Amino acid sequence: MAIQALGFALSNPKYQHWSYERFNSWEDLYEYAVETPVTDAIKTRVTAANTTFETYVNANINNREYGLWNRNPANYKDAIARTKFVYWDKYKEIKARVEKLIREGLQKKSEAEVTISKFVYNTQLGEFMFDKAAMSLIPSIYYYSVVHKKEVDKTEVKSDEKEEDMTLISDGTKVIFAIKVILEGSTEEKEKAAFFPNTEEGLKEAHKERGYIVCVSYNKKVYLLKEKQPKPKNAIRILVALTAGGLTAWEHDFYTGIAAVCCLDILEELGYSIHLEVIMGGGRCGGNLCINYKLKFDGVFEDKGRRFFSFPVKTYDEQVDLDNLLYTIADPSFHNIKFMSIFNNMLGINEDTIPNTAKPNDVWHGIEYNDMVFPIGMYHKKLEKDSGNKNNTLFFGIRQVGSENEVVREVMNLVLTCEQTNAQISQQYENYGKFN
Repeated sequence: MAIQALGFALSNPKYQHWSYERFNSWEDLYEYAVETPVTDAIKTRVTAANTTFETYVNANINNREYGLWNRNPANYKDAIARTKFVYWDKYKEIKARVEKLIREGLQKKSEAEVTISKFVYNTQLGEFMFDKAAMSLIPSIYYYSVVHKKEVDKTEVKSDEKEEDMTLISDGTKVIFAIKVILEGSTEEKEKAAFFPNTEEGLKEAHKERGYIVCVSYNKKVYLLKEKQPKPKNAIRILVALTAGGLTAWEHDFYTGIAAVCCLDILEELGYSIHLEVIMGGGRCGGNLCINYKLKFDGVFEDKGRRFFSFPVKTYDEQVDLDNLLYTIADPSFHNIKFMSIFNNMLGINEDTIPNTAKPNDVWHGIEYNDMVFPIGMYHKKLEKDSGNKNNTLFFGIRQVGSENEVVREVMNLVLTCEQTNAQISQQYENYGKFN
């Protein structure tokens, strides 16, 4: 399975030697890798290996491991400079399909006693007042091509720094920010929409249309009251393993990242608090291809071992920066170029053997199933225990989600597992009260 609930283990049967280095952010990991001092001899080997890697990337930049749907970076330097997600249309397409099927699945799974979002009267919160709710709603803003009269993706748009002068990259025609109105007669299969400039006058014109303005709110507690069952295990920690390695048959983690973000969206809507952590690394197995590339533990070079590096991309109480989140965990060039650009540095800091191969991870196994339980899962269970969340957290690992269909299947499994686990615990509490 690509998504697994993480159980307990006191060791990894395949490896005795391992290390786990956790950082507060990608920026901290990067700074540590490039600024930690090493000997001149190690620095020379690291520089030579990184130069070889840059040359390889420039010669193979159009490979699937660096990008999909012809959206690869132009070259190595372009990949390092990239900070924005360029697959928004694909993400939206998959997310719409996932949400539709999962909502249908939740409705059918009566045994889970799940609840669907709806406006309700809540005696503790008071009567729902739409006027008060509407105060928190603002129109969603879309990129709109004036000449072609259609919504466009932001990756198709060229703009100045303040996004005041925007044009289509394809033909240079004008693009504006617009308000969207879903018109009467629209269906799920065929949407009818009208667009108006994002101005006071445009908003007045939009209100005249027979339909509704697409809005967003940053105050969910005001505009949407959701009828929720108490959740004994209301915290979900999801560990997202980026797993490419030369000895691991895996190219990219696009669908892995999309699955993680879909889980985040749906579980937060259902009332859970989510922590997302990116895990990178893997190790060497001591086999014929790895035998000359050893890892150093406690001053001794070992044939077999594991090294893991991680950082959070979304903590329990943190607002989501969706653009940065998707780029980090779903753009193939982030892991396969940006992280690999410092991988030799991390090997050098640990005094491991630095390979003379084209890619730093040519002689490297990506993160495996057993790794997700121990040491990765157990490490994070200790973090939760130390923070006081020992008994109300569910742990999941996501790795090697290989297709859109897998995204749908695996996300549904995770969401229903969370709902069913909480429904069962709640039922146990209810039964306990009946007999005591």
